[in-house]
Amino acid sequence: MIAFAQQHGLAARGHTLVWYAKNPPWIEAALPRAGARAKEALMGGYIETAMRRYAGKIGEWDVVNEPVEPREGRADGLRAKNIWGQAFGERYIDIAFGIAREADPTAKLFLTDFGLEHDSPRCAARRRAILGLLERALGRGVPIDALGIQGHLKPFRERFDERVFARFLDEVRGMGLRIAVTEFDIADRGGASDVARRDAQVAAVGRAFLDVALDSPAMDSVLSWGLSDRYSWLSTYPDYRWPDGQLSRGLPLDGELRRKRLWAAMAAAFDTATVRSQGARA
Repeated sequence: MIAFAQQHGLAARGHTLVWYAKNPPWIEAALPRAGARAKEALMGGYIETAMRRYAGKIGEWDVVNEPVEPREGRADGLRAKNIWGQAFGERYIDIAFGIAREADPTAKLFLTDFGLEHDSPRCAARRRAILGLLERALGRGVPIDALGIQGHLKPFRERFDERVFARFLDEVRGMGLRIAVTEFDIADRGGASDVARRDAQVAAVGRAFLDVALDSPAMDSVLSWGLSDRYSWLSTYPDYRWPDGQLSRGLPLDGELRRKRLWAAMAAAFDTATVRSQGARA
């Protein structure tokens, strides 16, 4: 895959190095019994192996993914059900980014999370938690280069407000960080039953979101979390799949790889975006 990207002049991103989920069972068993150095080796060994192998080939890495979850009850909003947080406390973020910077000093290092986009109590709490975490980490000198905003939009559950999202982007930019949208798609369950009308609703939300995102001087890139509805995780995830089994329509191409209104909306957002020397790219 990396060879294909290089042959065709495509940028590659690494996702993800440290995550609370999908860890091998043997790591989950070993961490509680390990001493301090052994714990760091368990986390750092993978980071070093992956990043050194692809140094010069992968220019961006999601180093720490989804570190906050205010609903789990911690006062600081960090995810409580996290094997790395349980092993190191918040310091796991410092360790992970420190190892990543040493493994490939030229790579752009991201902290990424979801639920930062909407005007809702859930997203407001998540934004506060992320901003607090970034402020503390940067204050300790943690080498975070950028915030990855996943961009999984849920417009039929939570409203999107351009001003709320723009203020958040300004706050992140004020910390000296770059920003990227790293997993853009739109959950359409709950939208209009008529497919054409629902496609229009999805496209309108996508355009509104991207217009705000691309207006930020700190925004560097937008990555769609897939291209075709045929392969979208939204069609299988219990919270977002349609009960009747129809495909979710939250990506630019439909299940037959035909362009939808979301494609046109995304293209229009890029066409009208301000061009910068280090500007947004699709």
